[in-house]
Amino acid sequence: MADEDAGEVARGELLSLYIESVRARMDEAHFVVFLKAIRGLVDFAESRGKLGVGELDDGEEQLKGEVMTEVMQAAGILVTGRMDHQVVDLGGGILALVTPEQAADPAVLERMRQNCIASSRRRREQADTLDGIAEASGL
Repeated sequence: MADEDAGEVARGELLSLYIESVRARMDEAHFVVFLKAIRGLVDFAESRGKLGVGELDDGEEQLKGEVMTEVMQAAGILVTGRMDHQVVDLGGGILALVTPEQAADPAVLERMRQNCIASSRRRREQADTLDGIAEASGL
């Protein structure tokens, strides 16, 4: 149990260090959105997945894309306790947080991309089916 507690402290310290590095290089408006997202991640992690995800207001939504990479990096630190992950663009607006070894392997990245596309297709087909059922039911 003591090792788990030490791991949590190390993750917290690494996350704090990363947040300070982001603060030093990000403009204030973007940093506010970044902090709001990080607070949501921490709350979600502390609730063990029982909390929902917070919404951004319209102004924050416009900035979200510009801070997403930093939020993904922070999430990686929070989850793994490592700072060496890389955010890669798999194409089609799909970003993924991967290990350096995965980032260096085009075959792995292509499999990830194909898996994301297949999952997206399945979700779209399920949504279309549910919409059809709702329409046929008069809902």
